[in-house]
Amino acid sequence: MYLSHICYGNGGGEQLDVTSAFVIGVISKIVATTATYPLIRAKVFLMASDAQMQGLVSCLRLITKENGYSGLYAGYTAQVLHVVLKSSILLALKDEITRIVSTQSGGITKYCE
Repeated sequence: MYLSHICYGNGGGEQLDVTSAFVIGVISKIVATTATYPLIRAKVFLMASDAQMQGLVSCLRLITKENGYSGLYAGYTAQVLHVVLKSSILLALKDEITRIVSTQSGGITKYCE
């Protein structure tokens, strides 16, 4: 089930407008980035560090030991702005193109999803 069906209840096959698609894209990307950012941060830390680490868990422990839990989200603002804007604009653009193509050619939307 798509997020748009849950948020807007349009299970009847209606298309979302561009603003709604943009808002749904923003919400979904903020949730996804918030959940995965500590892992991305640890991966970058592992790639950049000269020290031999045992793995992801030991890297996460080191970051929290040295910087606290806020260290896991260092640089989060820049990352979330980048990811959220890019993804939500792409989602809104895809939905708008799908809507335009479906109204002009009647029934081609199955190829766009």
